[in-house]
Amino acid sequence: MFHTSMTAVILLLSCCWMSVALAADDASFDDPEVGHFAVSSSSGKKCLLLDIAARFSVQYVKSDNTTAEVSYALPIDSVATGTCASTLGKKADISLGFFTGYPNFGIKMEFERDILAVRPRFWLSALTVYHTLDPSIFPDAKYVNQTTPNQIDDMHEFETSTSKSYLCKANATFNLGYPVTQPLAFVIDYIKVQPFDVHKQEFSASEECPQDHGLSTLPAESTTAPVTTPTPRGIPVGNFSLKNDQGEVCLLASWGVRFNIEYETQDSGTGTAQFVLPVDSNVAGACEDNFATLSLNFDNGFDLTAIFQSNGKKFDIANVALIYKESLPHFPSSKHPNKTTTVSAKGLNLFLVDVGKSYLCKSKQSLEINANVTLEIIDWQVQPFAVKNGTFGDAMECALDGMTTIIPISNATTILPTNHTTINPTNHTHTVGPSTNQTTPGPTNHTHTPLPPSTTHIPTPGPPPGEPKQGHYQLKDKTQVCLLADMGLQFTASYTKKNKHTGKGVFNVPVRASASGTCGDEQSSLTLTFYAEGQFNVTFDFHKSAKGGGKTKYHVASISLTYTEIPSIFPGSMTPNKAHTVSNSSLTVFPADQDRSYKCDADVHVMITKDVDLLVRQVHVQPFGVKKGQFSSAEECSQDSKGGPSYGLEIGLGVGLAVILVGLGVFWYIRRRAAKKYRKMESVLGPE
Repeated sequence: MFHTSMTAVILLLSCCWMSVALAADDASFDDPEVGHFAVSSSSGKKCLLLDIAARFSVQYVKSDNTTAEVSYALPIDSVATGTCASTLGKKADISLGFFTGYPNFGIKMEFERDILAVRPRFWLSALTVYHTLDPSIFPDAKYVNQTTPNQIDDMHEFETSTSKSYLCKANATFNLGYPVTQPLAFVIDYIKVQPFDVHKQEFSASEECPQDHGLSTLPAESTTAPVTTPTPRGIPVGNFSLKNDQGEVCLLASWGVRFNIEYETQDSGTGTAQFVLPVDSNVAGACEDNFATLSLNFDNGFDLTAIFQSNGKKFDIANVALIYKESLPHFPSSKHPNKTTTVSAKGLNLFLVDVGKSYLCKSKQSLEINANVTLEIIDWQVQPFAVKNGTFGDAMECALDGMTTIIPISNATTILPTNHTTINPTNHTHTVGPSTNQTTPGPTNHTHTPLPPSTTHIPTPGPPPGEPKQGHYQLKDKTQVCLLADMGLQFTASYTKKNKHTGKGVFNVPVRASASGTCGDEQSSLTLTFYAEGQFNVTFDFHKSAKGGGKTKYHVASISLTYTEIPSIFPGSMTPNKAHTVSNSSLTVFPADQDRSYKCDADVHVMITKDVDLLVRQVHVQPFGVKKGQFSSAEECSQDSKGGPSYGLEIGLGVGLAVILVGLGVFWYIRRRAAKKYRKMESVLGPE
């Protein structure tokens, strides 16, 4: 028994030593072996397949406080465990343990999928790497046998169709640890993975990564100037139609569309992709009594979907959704080649047309899906209901055709599709958007005007942000500006770290945050959305107060904030990537008369909750009564009207002067009393 145990220990140490020795042998270490792993369901059938060759480079602190680095390969005899996805499950994972056993050394790969999307996809959503400072692998380690997990959440890598496997022979490097722990690099030299829909216990056909085709080897731009694809000379107009089960035309549409999409380039600059909707796009969709959808697929990964709804008398467009892939030639030098993105705009209120008629607009319209995606539309005519004889009915023309200026349609919000249905695959396809029982569209005063296309990426790790810069935001009601807000915003949120201590996460609202909201007679609201895919947003609700003293006033009655504990802002969080929503609905800030604006150059601090504080700098707002797109005369805050920063000095000087005067008075009174007493004593004693 002792001999068997000693043999196992010797083999383990030998394995570890050989793994470390591989770091010195570049030829062999750069070509690790491919291991074959699988996760099985309770019935014994394989539900997740993974072939992988990978290596690790781990930095650690030695006992003399210097830094060393050790590299080792992922053993092909690692032990695989994991979780299978249910039939409609969204997540699956696989863990590989090795050396002294999981979790002392190992990796965990988590995958997610969207089975309700137009084209169901899966991707690597999280990666965790474990290692232990075993002295046989990490010589002279300062923290002997300390086990460290390093994790990356909210990933979107290896994206592939759920019906296929993902294959990539090119290197993929994931950097973990820093700045919370020592840096660790996990390098995948080869991977083939299928976490969902495994049939016959073997890989399905593979979708290869773009790197294997040389699509990511384009030279980086020599400068950070924006990259723009060649602008199409014109916007071709395509004619599209759908037929119902009886073979009758049930939906007609003709339009020309140009896409303008901002994206991140390899040198971390910004590029603009411009391309048009092909007139020969594949047509799919569905026709129902009160609901219709038109989907146009093109270029192997692009899909433009328009969704219409009706209450039986009128119809409007409820949603426009776009799926696009950052592929060549549309996205040259993309930092995320072949990444697929879905964006959607709901509650558009672009038109309201009688059923049986068509909507016609020959003028160019600019439809902002979100801060990065804009559609230019020309010669648009559509009829999704009550089509007769396969031809358009009488047309209701848009107001733009009677104008000489082009007015952007700018009331779109970035809300991903939440309801998808497959209908009759022969001539119908997905629907994306609200349920079929929706009727009359909402009030027309719900609107927003985002700033010009921009990207507010999640900040990278680094020092806390500096002073908040003043952003300029506005909302429009149809064509008129109805709300103005200039202000710099900085939030400070307390959070609990892994060591149980309290940390402070500080973040500014970017000046190019996307603005949305509503304008009303009694209430208005402004929402600023920022950082990747709306993980952060803040909403200001303005209310008018009851009339009193002859004038109606307004104020901010509520502020709500949604944020996520991302590692770059909340390092070492005990609950990384946890989402929070906080609000304070008992506020009375930024008060002013209804026909005036509110202005304050001094800093304003607002406590949202005991853990979240808001600093507002250089605020100038007007949520009601905006005329000609300009602020009305301003009501200044008390700090400004009383001299701002010097007001405190004036008070200090006044108090000081008062103290001096009181002191002098007391001194004079004492002297006078003393003088009287002295004279009385003289009179008593009398002359000598």
